[in-house]
Amino acid sequence: FIPNNYCYHSINSVTMTPLLIHWTLNSQMASIFNLLFLTLFFALVFKAYGDCALSQIGVRQYKTSDYAHGMPVLKVNVTNNCECTQSQVKFNCTDFQTYLSIDPAIFSDDCLLIQGGPFYPSQSAIFYYAWDPKFTFTPISSQTSCS
Repeated sequence: FIPNNYCYHSINSVTMTPLLIHWTLNSQMASIFNLLFLTLFFALVFKAYGDCALSQIGVRQYKTSDYAHGMPVLKVNVTNNCECTQSQVKFNCTDFQTYLSIDPAIFSDDCLLIQGGPFYPSQSAIFYYAWDPKFTFTPISSQTSCS
């Protein structure tokens, strides 16, 4: 008879009796392995959670029905699609031109969004410009802050 918390492992070649291994040793080892695995998993998840890719700064442009100096007016909607707050969001604006003045509190001449201030998750910043062809606004840098 082998008790429930023991498992039959092998036979002692000298005495020809079963060698019993206490099952709780095996389950303790499994528990330790599971704990280590979960710790590693959560460390990787939370590391990834704290990083925002520049691709998570969404930029959408819409042509409005307005014109300025014969150029179409475009509405630019920039959205933070990351779960973390970003700041110092900067765009590549090489060769960007517009006939409209843009509020520098929203989008400055040095291509900094909302004066480099916090850009919260799901927040949008909207500005308008007038030019043809449409300019491609590409984010080039930001700082992430998760709390």
